[in-house]
Amino acid sequence: MRRGGDFKATSNEGEVLFDLEMDIGLIEASFAAQYGIRLRQEKGICVSEFLGLLAGLLPETPLGFVMAIRGERDRKRILGFGKNERKIYEEWKRFVRKRAGSGLTKTTGWTETSTPTGYVGGLQKTLEGMFG
Repeated sequence: MRRGGDFKATSNEGEVLFDLEMDIGLIEASFAAQYGIRLRQEKGICVSEFLGLLAGLLPETPLGFVMAIRGERDRKRILGFGKNERKIYEEWKRFVRKRAGSGLTKTTGWTETSTPTGYVGGLQKTLEGMFG
């Protein structure tokens, strides 16, 4: 697992390691833990601020911890996963396979090198639906 360093939305291979809708609980818990922000009670966070705060989450937050497990590529470490880590790892792999099988190529996460046209507008609608 990745330890320390900056939070990254992607693995070294460019794979997106979170999904906005699937991981909203982890995102909320991470914002509360790191910033003291309760997202459902915040009314003034715009999309660009949300994205900046999300990108700044540390690996020690709930989302950072889960993403480190999802992005692990060291076979020895994967084999050494405990029950909960294995569950997180396997659930993510199933999610990625299901998404690929449905013809979808992106999660509602983002990669560091590209932001699809219209993504921010779509994110705005998603966030409004989640937080009002």
